Amino acid sequence: MTDEPPIVLDACVCLNLAAALDGDLAGLLGWIPYVVPQVVAEALFLHDRVDGQLVAAPVSLQGLAVTSLTEEETTKYVDFARRLDDGEAASMAVAGHRRWLLGTDDKAARRTASHASPLIAVLTTPTVIRRHTKLAGWSPSRIAQALRAVEERAAFLPPRDDPDLDWWVGSK
Repeated sequence: MTDEPPIVLDACVCLNLAAALDGDLAGLLGWIPYVVPQVVAEALFLHDRVDGQLVAAPVSLQGLAVTSLTEEETTKYVDFARRLDDGEAASMAVAGHRRWLLGTDDKAARRTASHASPLIAVLTTPTVIRRHTKLAGWSPSRIAQALRAVEERAAFLPPRDDPDLDWWVGSK
């Protein structure tokens, strides 16, 4: 088990992790991962090629714990939803109130978290994947395969200001 607080994931990070972990989100090492109902309700699909055609492959959130918002969190959610999409706003409300980590790549959510009181600790896809691969003991080739899968299936590239951008680029 880990000494880290749980992490609540937004939809983007769920998609990215599903691509990297071959759909096994419950196999994430390093944190206890949660999602909020707003993230579950979002259409979560990865891109796959079947017989040369691009198809939408549904992502299963099976194995992730779903946590509902408390009354206090719902109040914060409504406030955050003025600036953010529902999944990010609800995830941020839970992370802030419970002092959990927030897994998001959304620029507006990261900016909002950095100004929240109390401050909300944000981890991006590259940081979460980097930690997982280290704990799982993945080989460099397995890491590169996972990062390519995230880029191709989830259409994600880390932003230039991501703290683990150099690791991402160097690991492909």
